[in-house]
Amino acid sequence: ETMAEERDEPAPPAKLPQLNTWGFALFYFGSAYWTAWNFTMAVFFGAAGCPVKMYKRTCDLLDVKFRKRSDCPDLDLANVTPRFFLCNHRGWGDFTIDGRLTGGASYLSRSLVLVALPVQCGLMWILHGIIFFKRTRPVNLEHLGNLLCDSMANSETGKCIIYPEGTRNTEPKGKPLKRGTLSIAYSRKIPCQVLISTNKEFVVNEAQMKARSGVTVTFATSGVIDPSKYETEAKFFEVIDQEWAKTWTLAYDVSAPNKEYHPDIIPVRGPSTERLNVFRAAAAAAVAVVAAGVVCFSKWQS
Repeated sequence: ETMAEERDEPAPPAKLPQLNTWGFALFYFGSAYWTAWNFTMAVFFGAAGCPVKMYKRTCDLLDVKFRKRSDCPDLDLANVTPRFFLCNHRGWGDFTIDGRLTGGASYLSRSLVLVALPVQCGLMWILHGIIFFKRTRPVNLEHLGNLLCDSMANSETGKCIIYPEGTRNTEPKGKPLKRGTLSIAYSRKIPCQVLISTNKEFVVNEAQMKARSGVTVTFATSGVIDPSKYETEAKFFEVIDQEWAKTWTLAYDVSAPNKEYHPDIIPVRGPSTERLNVFRAAAAAAVAVVAAGVVCFSKWQS
């Protein structure tokens, strides 16, 4: 990443202009277009970076500006070591902004999101860019852990975005964290890093079906928290809770120094061909069926 000199914090959310319905349409169809375009590049040319390129172009469409709190660690994206990014969930803007900041990390998301964003989520699933789960009681942590590890092993970054509050939260402070995915992190020794971002709900507001351009998103991070360094799960949870609260406070502290931030697109590894090859075979079969139908129809007409 690159940074400029420190500057004052931009205007707080209350002073942001009114959201715009045209901006929401731009976000929705723009993200679908760029997902389809980059997915096509992956299918035919094996091009890497489909997720992060889509996130970048969607952020560019909405002119999202990023700033990083000066007194927090870097994200350290240039490796494929498995990691959970623990992020705050504000709305649909999360999926673009957190994906952009984490270099295209996979998402853990409820299956219902596929109904709302079929093109984006469907194509991302083929590339292991999103992991769907159903909310059940009790949660099968063994099954969910296998899904997460399989996705990270096959994704381009080896990392996954988690929303540990378990629900959307637009309050100025965090909610108590659910223990399910954190328990998976501890049992499977997956390092975690807290990433809290502001103003995401002003980039895209799905409840009002509105969005706006030019929003400044300021974020803060914790250091990487390695569960193998803690003797008990309870101690690991305690440290996560402390870092979550500390990082949240820093991100929303308008008096804290910050720097302009430009996330890089870091090529880590190419897309997994497991699901891509199935899609290629299905697409080829569909083309063959259509071509055969055209030939048969032409002969019947003649």
